[in-house]
Amino acid sequence: MGQAILYRNGFCWVIIMAALWETIAYAFRALGSKNQQSSGIATVAQILVLVAPIWVNAFAYMVFARIVHFYSPTRKVWIFSPSILALVFVTLDTASFVIQLIGGGMAGPGASADSQHTGLNVYMGGIGMQEGFIVLFLGSVIKFHRDQLRAERIGRLSAEKITGWRWLIWSLYGCLLAITVRIIYRLAEFSAGLGTSNPLPSNEAVLYVLESTPMFLAILVWNTVHPSRFVRGEDAKMPPSWLSRHLCCCYHQRRCDRCHGKLGHIGAHHHRLADEPELENNQEMHPVPKNLRSLAAAAPVDPFLDAPSRNSSPNGNTRSVPLSCTVYRPRDFPS
Repeated sequence: MGQAILYRNGFCWVIIMAALWETIAYAFRALGSKNQQSSGIATVAQILVLVAPIWVNAFAYMVFARIVHFYSPTRKVWIFSPSILALVFVTLDTASFVIQLIGGGMAGPGASADSQHTGLNVYMGGIGMQEGFIVLFLGSVIKFHRDQLRAERIGRLSAEKITGWRWLIWSLYGCLLAITVRIIYRLAEFSAGLGTSNPLPSNEAVLYVLESTPMFLAILVWNTVHPSRFVRGEDAKMPPSWLSRHLCCCYHQRRCDRCHGKLGHIGAHHHRLADEPELENNQEMHPVPKNLRSLAAAAPVDPFLDAPSRNSSPNGNTRSVPLSCTVYRPRDFPS
């Protein structure tokens, strides 16, 4: 939290939530050891332990999107922009989170045997989805890693961006490895059920080695190699995604300044004729007489030419543009 405040990086709230949920989970486990008859304490502790790693996974997705935006010369992985990558993987992670939350709640200590069995199956489905998304995500990370090495060989990376991305990528690999170790442990634990024939659910030492330690390391790696130490400056801020731009502009029904005017909605500088104060309800548009056309100048504009070349020839001489349109002006109705 201190580094998030120091670097003024808003997205770090995700990893803060991960650490907070893990801390609360083990606090409830410690409280439950003194009050072992309370099924509510045990249920809260179990749910938080099961779903807290989702926050770490989401943070890894968000960090990678910022790495691509800041360090990649093309700012893409394959054809996907950083905003799309973050949106897709965080959405998938959220879906996995909901499934695991439902399964963990159904498999609580106070539930019936049938409910626990169904809940474990639901939870294992959600955690299996999470690992599948990690594998897909890992393919994108490896693709970016190879592209960066190639760009570095041909000299496309600037001097200040040659080393920083390596620290972040290897930290990302370490984080994903820790999450994968924890997922494999949970799948092995719950695949055999919660009966007495399965020693894993009741083995505290294995829990601390294969659940607590990997998640502690996954959080620690981002505290040690904090993304904001490397992703800083004007290029560090992520642009809004395609979806967020459309949601923003469609909600406000105008061109939003944060969207950089990339949508064709009506902006503050695009007024309707009825909004102009000089136009009144009894005015009509009509052609200007030919003898007054010399008072106005109008020239067609080619949108495919940039501004300096619209009225100039290749040799630098100014060329005149023939008048090819009619100018109109308002006329008052007789009262």
